[in-house]
Amino acid sequence: LVSIVHPVAVTATPNREQFARRVCKCFGLKYVECPAVVFADDEPSFQFQQNIRGSRLFIITSTEQPSTNWMDLLLIADTAKGASAYKVNILFTYFGFARSDRKDQPRKSVASATMVKLLKAVSVDRVIILDPHFSQLQSMFAVRNINCELLFGTKVIAEYVLNNPIKDLVVC
Repeated sequence: LVSIVHPVAVTATPNREQFARRVCKCFGLKYVECPAVVFADDEPSFQFQQNIRGSRLFIITSTEQPSTNWMDLLLIADTAKGASAYKVNILFTYFGFARSDRKDQPRKSVASATMVKLLKAVSVDRVIILDPHFSQLQSMFAVRNINCELLFGTKVIAEYVLNNPIKDLVVC
């Protein structure tokens, strides 16, 4: 019933659009277009091509090459709230700046905490992070009242390998 009242919508930052489309196909979900118009000075502008009012929007992203991909994510999330999405959820396949997670020296930035503050500023409701570099990242979100779920693939992969022996397996 919840999905009827608040339908699920899926979009992505430009660097994860193809992956998001494959996810939608696997789960029978509709992909919502949110293309970028890029101005001459490389400034992006995003606009949803379909109505997302009242939807539970999932934005699939990866924030490697953080300067570009974090900005794209923040702009899309803010656009979603302006377009009246009911909830904005972000699925990170990679959370950039996660290695900058503590202040262990004077005059040093804690970039991961700054990114969490920015996500709060654009009214993100929940994040899901796949295989994060460190689990204390969850507490940074809790302080800002953003729901955070950490998903680890190790158990699933280990189970598969144990049940489906692969000759000459190499793991890196």
